[in-house]
This record gives sequence, C-alpha cells and structure tokens, in this order.
Amino acid sequence: MSQPALSKSIRVLETALGVRLFERGKSGASPTVFGHLVLSRSGALLQSLDALVAEIDRVNNLAGGALSVGAGFFPYDAFVVPAIERLAGAYPGLHLRVVEADWRSVADLVLSGAIDIGVAGVARAHRNPALAVEPLTVQTARFFVRHGHPLSGATKLTLKELAPYPFAMGYIPPLLAPHLQRAGIKGRIDPATGDFIPAVAVDSVGLMKSVVMRTNAFGAAPDVVISSELAAGKVVALPIEAPWAVAEPGVIRLREGQMTPAQKAFLAEVRAIDREITERMARKALRVSRRAAKSTTKAGGGGPPR
Repeated sequence: MSQPALSKSIRVLETALGVRLFERGKSGASPTVFGHLVLSRSGALLQSLDALVAEIDRVNNLAGGALSVGAGFFPYDAFVVPAIERLAGAYPGLHLRVVEADWRSVADLVLSGAIDIGVAGVARAHRNPALAVEPLTVQTARFFVRHGHPLSGATKLTLKELAPYPFAMGYIPPLLAPHLQRAGIKGRIDPATGDFIPAVAVDSVGLMKSVVMRTNAFGAAPDVVISSELAAGKVVALPIEAPWAVAEPGVIRLREGQMTPAQKAFLAEVRAIDREITERMARKALRVSRRAAKSTTKAGGGGPPR
C-alpha cells in the first residue's frame, strides 16, 4: 500500500473510532495510547477478518457451502430425497441438512430462518407475503393396501368400504377432511387446526408404507411415492375414484434476500425432478387412454368394417 493510501486509511479509522491513533511530528508518526491498543489487537482482528472472508467464500461455493432443507410428508420422498442424493453426488463437500416436518411447520421453519428452503404443501405459505412460493406439479393420491389384503382383489370400491380398516397417514388438511368424515373413515379432527388426524397417524411416508405392508391398514399417496412398491407387488392400488385427494406441493423460501449457489442448485434439481414426474404422469395417462380405446373397440365389434 502506498504512503498516501495508508495515511488516508488511518484517518478514516481515526474518524470512525473518534480518537487520534498517531501523533504526527517532524520526526514522523508515533502511536498514541489508542494507537498502541489498536496495534495490540490488529493481529487478532486480521485473523478474524481472514476467517470471515473464508466463511463467506465457503458459503458462496458449492464445493463447501451449506444447505438446510425442510420437507413435508409427500414431498420428502417425491422431491427432496432424490434432489439431495443428486447434490451430494455432484458436490461431496457440500454440507446438507434435511428436516422432515408437517406441511404447516415447513413454512414456519423458513420464516424463522431455521431452514433455507422448504418443499411442502403451499396452502399456508401462499397467505404469507414474506414467503415466495413456486408451485410444483399437482398429484392425485391413490388409496393402497398390502398384497393379500381383504380388499386387494376388488375391481370396484367406494371410500365407505374402507371404513372398517384403519387409515395410516400424516395429518390431512381441513379442505380434505369432509370427504373422509362422510365416508366414516376412522380418525378425529384437531380442534386447533381443523386437520383430520387418521387412526394411525405417522410422521413419514416410509412409516406409512411399513404399517400398510404389515397390517390391514390402508394408506394414500401419489404414484411417484409408492411406484417401487407397486411394481414389486408389495402393495395394491385400490380402484377408488377420489379426484379430491390431491397433493399441492411447492418450493417455499423467503421473498427477500439473495439465494446462495447451494439453494439455486437444489432448486434446479427439484425443478428437474418435477419435470420428470410430469412426463411420467403424461406417459401413464397415454397408456390408460390407449387401453381404454382398445377396450371400446373390442366391445364394439373389433374395429371398423373392411
């Protein structure tokens, strides 16, 4: 640093502290009592500054940054787990923390700063202007039971026919509760929130699937969450029409503030997974449509006349 620049920096520091740090005379500058105090602390101050710069660089660098994510009941398995797996594989030095919570709590955790970003049901978050919400693909849940369950071979069912069996699930939003109550599904209403609390209340999809596969309980989940169990024949989707049983997930974050590279990378992975889910849903809908068309053709006499 040049002499003029050093002198200017000292004057700025003296102005900020409100004291004179050096006595200036014909023979040069000598430190005052305040100058000696600053000099005695300068080594520690420089070390702290270096540590601060290193910490900022770490947070701003995907190779060694940090990210904390909150996930709701279905989004934990559908979006967060695969996104975290991809990030951990691409950036092994990234410090990751995942919190699984109910759909109400995720928004509160984001607001309090306990987590950086959340993926959960967005009904609560939409009402808070401090939160930015990015909706993800709406998914319809299907009721399912274990292979060999008394209802597993049914070709047509109504929701009321599930009433004799326990329902394993997380807390269900008030908007969906009336459908379950009218069908006589076992559970109760939380007087504080209006949520429907099923007979077997569980905190995770993994626990729900475990209960269903070991008992006569039934569960409900979007296909993406139970696809491997369906493919392996461990569970059976029941033929119940329930278009109202939808999950409306979204990404929740603070509206103000700059996103870190880790947050941006996580959001990019969640968006990619959402596109993959949408494409799988479209392919499935096309297969169902083609099967229905074939059935109609056979029922009508085998196709157009020759």
